[in-house]
Amino acid sequence: MTRQDDESVIAAVGLFGAFWCMWCVAKSLVGAWPRKQKEASLDGLLQRGLQWLTDNGYDVLKAEKTAKYTGYIDECSIGYKEAADFIARKNGREYAVIVGLEDLSHDEICRRYFPLFAILDVQELIFLNLRDESVHYVDFQLHRPKRYYVRHLVYRGLWFSGGILFAFALLHRT
Repeated sequence: MTRQDDESVIAAVGLFGAFWCMWCVAKSLVGAWPRKQKEASLDGLLQRGLQWLTDNGYDVLKAEKTAKYTGYIDECSIGYKEAADFIARKNGREYAVIVGLEDLSHDEICRRYFPLFAILDVQELIFLNLRDESVHYVDFQLHRPKRYYVRHLVYRGLWFSGGILFAFALLHRT
């Protein structure tokens, strides 16, 4: 390679680096343009919900917990997702807290948020409607068949028996 070829390669690399720097600066400037944020009001709602929880003696454990489930019909699968804004605890009970502005009927609240209750394994739901400043406590009572309790008793008995056999095997090794 000649000296002129070396200079042209260096110039090309320098030109590429200059264009790359200009592109990064332009990208950051475009990213900094003020935009309308739809989430601004939601953040305010979540802050008001968090304030209500702390004022009423709840400890917030997690924020934004999601429950996902899939339904299968023939060869079709339909995915569902519902989110709780907070998981809170008070007096040893855990609550999924939903903060919103929706005016839902009691039936709609139960139908919509039962999967959230079942998947997150909380004791109760708290629905904070900040539009009319109302609080709904939603509790579900599951009526399971007797075979459910028998099956779990058998499973626990088998695990307990296996643990005892394992302990005897460890104690009586020679």
